[in-house]
Amino acid sequence: MPEGLSIMEVTLQGNLDKNATEAKRFKWRGLDDGSILPYSKAPKDMANFMGIALEPQRIRTFKIDFKPAAIEVIDFKMKKESQ
Repeated sequence: MPEGLSIMEVTLQGNLDKNATEAKRFKWRGLDDGSILPYSKAPKDMANFMGIALEPQRIRTFKIDFKPAAIEVIDFKMKKESQ
């Protein structure tokens, strides 16, 4: 990822880190019948946000911070030439 750029997936409200909330999420237990349903496994994102996987009817929210590189400003003052 370029310097000065950070991308973080957040909850739909945009106020909490998605990874932190997923870790605290309730883990459901149930009987597994062994069947595999389409879209039962979410597709994986590419590393460093080089690609984001989307699936049907899924909304994802991201917080993007961009800090441009510092620009040096040079102040040129014109002097009046004395005659």
